[in-house]
Amino acid sequence: MGYSLDEDFIENLPLAVKYRVYALKKLQAKSAGLEAKYLREFHSIERKFAGIYGPLLEKRRQIINALYEPTKEECEVKSAAEDYDYNEIGDDSNAQMQGPEENPEYEDLEEYCEEDFEDVEDVFGEYGGIEGHNVDEEKEEPTGIPHFWLTVLKNVEEVSPLIQKYDEPILKLLRDVKVKFSKPDEPLAFTLEFHFEPNDYFTNEMLTKTYTLKSKLHYSDPHPFRGSAVEHCIGCKIDWKEGKNVTVQTVQKKQRHRFWGLMRTVTQEFPRESFFNFFSALRWGLDADEDEEDVFIAHTLRTFVIPRAVLYFTGEALETEQEGLVRQCNDLVYDKVTYENGAAAFEGAKGQCLDSQAEDIDR
Repeated sequence: MGYSLDEDFIENLPLAVKYRVYALKKLQAKSAGLEAKYLREFHSIERKFAGIYGPLLEKRRQIINALYEPTKEECEVKSAAEDYDYNEIGDDSNAQMQGPEENPEYEDLEEYCEEDFEDVEDVFGEYGGIEGHNVDEEKEEPTGIPHFWLTVLKNVEEVSPLIQKYDEPILKLLRDVKVKFSKPDEPLAFTLEFHFEPNDYFTNEMLTKTYTLKSKLHYSDPHPFRGSAVEHCIGCKIDWKEGKNVTVQTVQKKQRHRFWGLMRTVTQEFPRESFFNFFSALRWGLDADEDEEDVFIAHTLRTFVIPRAVLYFTGEALETEQEGLVRQCNDLVYDKVTYENGAAAFEGAKGQCLDSQAEDIDR
């Protein structure tokens, strides 16, 4: 059960022990200050690298939406060994310890990311355009990567249950999903941005949800969520076009006027499940289960899905997650078998010991 964490417990301690506990609490307060500094530094590093990743993610957006056609070289698939040297960073302790300002390798990375994108006409000219791919001219070739983000979101375990059939036609029009970090002089926050094509459902070109992060931690908080301690969030208002709101179900029923006896048609709207409820402003408190689930979804999108969207599109991210679950299950089974075997061996040894004692008594 443990000791009661109340004032009586502290007061009943010996005076010398009580003073030592006060000293520990003072150390804990200083530790909380360092933890808050860590959160600010963590956010600053995320912001800096978001700028470095930016051109790569912009190029991804252009390929998905048929604004840029990758060259023949860019479409070549290399093996993992050819594509990346896993020992390159692992053996370079300076590359791990130095930040972007001190490490000159980051400058080369920034220069690479800032290369200008080639025009579609120039790219087609390099390898003969569509004819160079031996495409059947009678078939209409799709542009870009159709339904990319819908496929990505449906392959995210935390997001897929939110997506209803009536949400899918809208999510097919999703052009890009981004994460934006607050500026250095602003409170710590990040914003999820969903960019849509002009559509028949709402007038918004972009739907957003902003999460404000804790920049200070109370010294008594024993379990801060490192790097993503969310304080509260703000959704956005979706300007639905008439009759197109998928977050409500419209029901029409006839009513008779209680005095005049005339019949009239009444339209009522009832809320229903939809992915787009995600953008509604929440009432915070993080003590509610739905709030915790919302934060976990935001953390998943920000940390895993947006940077690695193509792996969720192809399903490779799902395979990796499933392999991890299989390993966890195997570990649990192994632990259970080991425990059962150990228990059986113990019981066997115990039985032999009792038999031996009984034989000694008989003698």
